[in-house]
Amino acid sequence: MLRKVGIKVDLRPYDEASIVGIVYRDHRFHITFERPFTAPDPGISVSRFYHSSFAATTIPYTNSAVGYNNSQVDMLLDEAASTFNIEKRKELYAQFQKIVTYDLPIIPLAEAPDISAYRVEVKNLHTWSAESRVERIDVWIQTATQVVTIMTPPHITTTISPLTSPPPQIGGMPIGVITALITVSIIAIAIVMYYIRKR
Repeated sequence: MLRKVGIKVDLRPYDEASIVGIVYRDHRFHITFERPFTAPDPGISVSRFYHSSFAATTIPYTNSAVGYNNSQVDMLLDEAASTFNIEKRKELYAQFQKIVTYDLPIIPLAEAPDISAYRVEVKNLHTWSAESRVERIDVWIQTATQVVTIMTPPHITTTISPLTSPPPQIGGMPIGVITALITVSIIAIAIVMYYIRKR
């Protein structure tokens, strides 16, 4: 498509680590195609792609790739992130969208569905999978029937045939719970080590 308008394209596929260095640290690119995630809240996930405070950083998957700088956008994002009134936030983000749709520092090409697979004994998952990915504190595991359910937006749920064996366990505790406890422990240790090094 770009060739039709006189732009010669040299496609270069890279691994993840190389992309981070080339795009976000060295800025040695003209166009990059990426699939950023913008959930669960625009104050966390959308602003990082547009707020000028990220422009001069080398933080991956942020505005550091394009260096977009618009003081009105910054003001709208800051106000929306600090406002608890949902209607006011909608209004602020609508204004923000109008500006960035005109400026186009990032060109949205497609929205891919987010698919989550989980076992039936996993309870209290949110119908919006991104919310469950972040807010796992209220998710719990019930005993037994192994039925895998696949959720796709807009909340179409399909149940796949049940398995016959009980979930794998170690010492009477499901492996999934043990894995979650180990993961939380590793994250806690990493946070403690980070703050110790910072001192």
